[in-house]
Amino acid sequence: MNYGYTSSKADLLGREPPLEGDWLQTQSLSASYRILERPSLTYTAGFEKEDDRLVIGKWEPNHSWALSDGRSVTETIDYTVNATYTFDENPEEDDINFVYGASINHAVTRNLKHALNLNRTPVETFGSTVTTDTTSIGYTVNLASPIIRGASANFGAFYSRNELRGEAADGLVIGGASPVEKTMDYTASLTKSAPIPLSRKLTGSIIYSYLFTSSDARDAYDIHSLTLTLGYQL
Repeated sequence: MNYGYTSSKADLLGREPPLEGDWLQTQSLSASYRILERPSLTYTAGFEKEDDRLVIGKWEPNHSWALSDGRSVTETIDYTVNATYTFDENPEEDDINFVYGASINHAVTRNLKHALNLNRTPVETFGSTVTTDTTSIGYTVNLASPIIRGASANFGAFYSRNELRGEAADGLVIGGASPVEKTMDYTASLTKSAPIPLSRKLTGSIIYSYLFTSSDARDAYDIHSLTLTLGYQL
């Protein structure tokens, strides 16, 4: 059984006056059952609830199936393939979706690893309610500190092509805009995690991350964020 809670707020600072967002609280409760070991097939059922400043949400049931498999090419190179289908019994936009992808991972040394990832989110597949057909390719590098225990750095470059479909896309075309957006993102993050001295089962991590994104459909911008995470093992 898994319980999750997140509270988030986004403020747009690159304008005068700044635009302050609202807090959004999301709670989830789920349980998973592994149907197959290899390839791995897992079924998850649960409930999710979203609250904001104006609307108190309801607990809504959802289901997902996750299929994945992986093989080793050499001692340092392996690949994985995966597919996930998510279904909501009270679907809204993007609540039913199908995602599939693959990745190649290479461990250069014990502390240095890099990977290449490809993901697809097609529209109208298995009843999907997503309105944007998305293809993304990402390259990531992970460096674990050989000196500071629990410290690591991550760097990434991601390209995505998003094509809006349906009535919204028709409206853009009529207005002279393109329904296709191409985006390039660059990321960097520093992470430090360690057990909390008060308990062996309580762990904490702090993450600083930076994102720079550029698009052919809107202005470039960057984001700095600081995340504190606490975990408790039962």
